[in-house]
Amino acid sequence: MLQKEICSFTQKPFPMRMILKVVGYSSSTWYEKPLQRTGKRGRKPNIPDDEALELIKMEIKQSKRRQGCV
Repeated sequence: MLQKEICSFTQKPFPMRMILKVVGYSSSTWYEKPLQRTGKRGRKPNIPDDEALELIKMEIKQSKRRQGCV
């Protein structure tokens, strides 16, 4: 799961807000409690975890370049 992946730049887990942005979730959808009778958990992500991870890494690299850190 992406929440446990470690960012090579910060050596910390990726922020949940960034993961949600990349996969196209709103935070309210992610944290929504499922209905007990159906067990539904909101919509499925638009892209698989491994693809989202690569997009997050690219976003971090680009933001570091824009800030002059790399």
